[in-house]
Amino acid sequence: MTRQANIELLRITSMLAVIAMHFLGVGGVMTASTGPWFVVCSVFYAFAIVATSCYVLIGGYFLATSKFRTGRIYRLLLEFFTYTFGIYLLFGLVVYLKNGENLFSWHEFSTFYLFPIIHEENWFVTSYLLMLVFSPFYNVMLQHLTKTQHKLLIAGTVALFSVVPSILWHASSQFLQNGGYTFVWFSVLYFVAAYFRLYGFPEHMRAALYGGVYVLSSVVTALLVNHEFQHPSHLSAEKNSYYFFFNYNFFTVFVASVTFFALFHFVTIKSAKLGRTINKVAGYSFAVFLIHTHPAITGALWNGVVHTERFVNSPLVLVGLLVLPPVIYALCALVEQLRLWVSKPLLNNEKLNAWFSELDEKSGFNEN
Repeated sequence: MTRQANIELLRITSMLAVIAMHFLGVGGVMTASTGPWFVVCSVFYAFAIVATSCYVLIGGYFLATSKFRTGRIYRLLLEFFTYTFGIYLLFGLVVYLKNGENLFSWHEFSTFYLFPIIHEENWFVTSYLLMLVFSPFYNVMLQHLTKTQHKLLIAGTVALFSVVPSILWHASSQFLQNGGYTFVWFSVLYFVAAYFRLYGFPEHMRAALYGGVYVLSSVVTALLVNHEFQHPSHLSAEKNSYYFFFNYNFFTVFVASVTFFALFHFVTIKSAKLGRTINKVAGYSFAVFLIHTHPAITGALWNGVVHTERFVNSPLVLVGLLVLPPVIYALCALVEQLRLWVSKPLLNNEKLNAWFSELDEKSGFNEN
């Protein structure tokens, strides 16, 4: 799979935006903010919410024309389980040596860390893995569709899983999308990304148009969020019902995500050295996500290290949004580089890779 520096730049940008959103959301900065500071946080969030969908679109864009590789699934699972187990054990060891407190729980280990892929906390990894597993089946289907049929597939699935739930908010369970936090919505994004990969981006649409639609869609999302914040409706009985408009499959969020993804098609990286650097840095992005969202890290990061309460209703929030994401990304990248060095025997095992190649050949997905 040939890396494209402009798309890899989007991968980096998306992960930085994800960290910023977690700072505002998981860290509680936005939910605790009021008045103009809530507006600042929610507007930034509305522009950044495209990040998760863009990450999925990138995956679908490359997978749509790539050969099926069992080793790709193996490497993802190895990375995931290494961090899931490793951080849990390391965190427990540090606490034990520092306070003498034993945090290890066999029940917690057996119910969560032994089978982490099925838990709601790891919804993104689960959905992305399923998309990876089903991608060869999707590709066979899409290759046998005409361009018009592919458009109809996108129109139908977007209507069912984005437009209808955006209008009929109570219909989310019937349409199997749960705010876009599911494999179903990832599949819709895959179909969209595959269309761009197979047929290219519309030639009559320029960067300014994509950028304009992205900005307009994000502004509409921000306006809806702030209206709901000031005048809570019957959208949800739960607190912070404005998050409904931050659903990944909410129509304005979907439009903003696709146009932001398309916008990077026009980015040109002329320097070969810069391109290689971007590709290298982008390679750490998934690890950055796994590390900073780990249950043992999240609370300690936002409450114990960053102390997000200091950023609530304060100009410091702007500093946090601009400074914290690249710092956290860099630190997590260092950890991932260490893991890659340690994991070399597992990643470069000739017998294992030969077995994966044999499985790929037997699958029949790579015959054409």
